[in-house]
Amino acid sequence: MNFDLTTEQKMFQNIIREFCDKEIKPIAGKIDKEEYFPWELYKKMGKMGLMGMTVPQKYGGAGIDRISYMIALEEISRVCGSTGIT
Repeated sequence: MNFDLTTEQKMFQNIIREFCDKEIKPIAGKIDKEEYFPWELYKKMGKMGLMGMTVPQKYGGAGIDRISYMIALEEISRVCGSTGIT
């Protein structure tokens, strides 16, 4: 079995990593310390297709595969565990 990520999955991972480092990481401490819910962040995540990732496209979701979904969760949780489980 080949457990390597596909080229598309690697590109997806890089895009999500850049977003997380730019948008989530700077406010991760505030989210945890102040029990802050960053509405604007979630709006940005929605525009990127990160809300409803596993929902089929025909229903308005991103329709991504399970591995890509886990890649996104891993990258989000890497910078902020609270955001990763929300």
